[in-house]
Amino acid sequence: MKVRDKVAVVTGGASGLGHASAVALVAAGARVVVLDRDAQVVASVVHALGHGTAGQVLDVTQDAAVELAFEQIERTVGPVSVLVNCAGIADPGNVVRQGQAMPLAAFERVVAVNLLGTINCIRCAVPQMINARSDAGAKADTEAGVIINTASIAAFDGQMGQAAYAASKGGVAGMVLPLARELGDYGIRVLGIAP
Repeated sequence: MKVRDKVAVVTGGASGLGHASAVALVAAGARVVVLDRDAQVVASVVHALGHGTAGQVLDVTQDAAVELAFEQIERTVGPVSVLVNCAGIADPGNVVRQGQAMPLAAFERVVAVNLLGTINCIRCAVPQMINARSDAGAKADTEAGVIINTASIAAFDGQMGQAAYAASKGGVAGMVLPLARELGDYGIRVLGIAP
């Protein structure tokens, strides 16, 4: 997909792989929107990336907030063509430590950010990709968009203390193929990376 002048949303775009993705997309000419939880860091990244970039403070686990963010992106920047899901947390922890069970909330938090946050953003971006392609009167073979999900090698070879992280990233890896099959007819590619 040629990304010049396309709207690219990068979750977790203020650091790590997300930031590197945002930098690469800006260099390729995309109009990038960085989504992350830290307002100061988002502002700093947007300033550093320069003209044509925007940022929003967002918790990807909040469904109503994500819906609103994607509506605002469409209204102010344009329909999303590229979604790069990099928002994620590791929060290592053993299931049992010194005879005490881990709080279930610790496991749930990792799954909520890494797995549910990924599908939350996908479900909000996909209608924009489909509608933009239809509105443009595109041919059936025209690409409408691309979604890149960040799994991890831990999805296949998790380490001790990574049960939550490995489970969440296994879920991210596991949904790539079914989503690709579902969205392929709309001209949307779904990819997964496992760094």
